[in-house]
Amino acid sequence: MLHFVPQTDQAVAEMQRVARPHSTVAAAVWDARGGYVANRILFDTAVMLDPAANERRARNYTRPMTRPGELATAWRKAGFENVQEGTLTIRMEFASFSDYWVPYIGMEGPVAAHQQQKLKDCLAAGPTARGGAMSAGSQFEAD
Repeated sequence: MLHFVPQTDQAVAEMQRVARPHSTVAAAVWDARGGYVANRILFDTAVMLDPAANERRARNYTRPMTRPGELATAWRKAGFENVQEGTLTIRMEFASFSDYWVPYIGMEGPVAAHQQQKLKDCLAAGPTARGGAMSAGSQFEAD
């Protein structure tokens, strides 16, 4: 969630301030650039349908705290010691296309409202077309 916080440095400093001595503080964010496959499918398909979606995709993949090393740098800057960073890998299992699509409904999507049905149709014809289930590996940067 730190990649959605406007003043990340202040948020991390507050985490450090309220942590008890010798406690563990941890955070993880999506590897939005390449490790969040399900999201990448959505945004890359949107750009193919509407080149204007590239601006939203670029904004999504360049948020603070999404590049390797940024979390660890923020922790150290706030005064944390013994900072360890790594990558967590999970599988995201979608039982159906709806299971994949529904979380994107209502959010600020990558395409204009009049393109959303076209995006949905293209995605539904893609990875979930055979039986409806979909599985995608995803990675987090963790500190």
